[in-house]
Amino acid sequence: MLTAIEMANFSNVFHDLQGTLQTIWPGSEVVPLGSFVTGLATKSSDADCMVKMPDHNLTSVTNLVLEAAHLLRRHPLLYENVISKIDAKRRIPLLKFIYIPTKRNCDVNFISNIGLQNSLMMGYYLNLEKKFLSLAAILKLWSKVHRLRSTDTLASNTLNLLIIFYLQQYNLAPPFHLLQKHLLTYPMTDWVTSFKTVSYNSTTKVSLYQLLGGFFKYYSTFNYEEYIVSPLLGYPLARKSFEDINSLPKEMFLYKNYVRKPDSKPLILNTTLCIQDAIEQRRNTAAEVSENNAIIFMSHVRFAARMFDVLPKEMFLKVLLDTNVFSKKMFKNKLSSLR
Repeated sequence: MLTAIEMANFSNVFHDLQGTLQTIWPGSEVVPLGSFVTGLATKSSDADCMVKMPDHNLTSVTNLVLEAAHLLRRHPLLYENVISKIDAKRRIPLLKFIYIPTKRNCDVNFISNIGLQNSLMMGYYLNLEKKFLSLAAILKLWSKVHRLRSTDTLASNTLNLLIIFYLQQYNLAPPFHLLQKHLLTYPMTDWVTSFKTVSYNSTTKVSLYQLLGGFFKYYSTFNYEEYIVSPLLGYPLARKSFEDINSLPKEMFLYKNYVRKPDSKPLILNTTLCIQDAIEQRRNTAAEVSENNAIIFMSHVRFAARMFDVLPKEMFLKVLLDTNVFSKKMFKNKLSSLR
């Protein structure tokens, strides 16, 4: 994680980007997202942000991305490798570039504040207890060194949801629906993005080492085939519950109202992993994770759980982050045993 000075340097990209965009869109605002907000940013982290446009601006999101890309290319001393990512498969049109002063990769979107609220939600949960942020930092590094973290493997957002859900199982974090309990009376849109932080006794005598091992132990035996991970509810939800939406828990009334609409897109359930987004409840954040990549993830989790059981404490973290532990032969054998 970054020091206070490094965080200040990290934020320079947001300041410069806002200044650049305001030359054509006065009143626009750049809002940081992701690891910068949650506190998990590292020296190699991307700078994720969203742009809030003035209410009077009615330009389509696609055109905003294209116009912004054209603008940034006119400032070659600040931005390079400017790319607009717009295609039918992409859920959110994206502007990507490298911020030259720090050589940091940046991802920018111009759509809704769901991303912002997700980042704030992650920040709330991971900062309930100092050890939780450290746990997330270690797991982020673990997923990086073993190349488990990407859109088609395991996105950072999905890993954070798995961490939050794990903490919920031991009453170390509240289910997300409690944070929205008094905000859902008259929802004006499909999803309520805001939430109210609540005081929660997350103090635990369990050490960081035990929390880390417990994460792997929990997910090494999780029944992915029959259940989904739902941080909204705070407990595993049977996939078969979705066969009759009336049988879904009352806390999911927003989802039930949504899927009754003719143009709705229900939660994707025909995937090996199903991790429900806490805010946009119809979204399976692991929907793009292939069966093979899901098996690879589960293999790493089960191996880590086994190492936690058999290794002395002082060796566990070293082995956990050692990419040479998995020989090709061993890894293939583990994959075969999981199929």
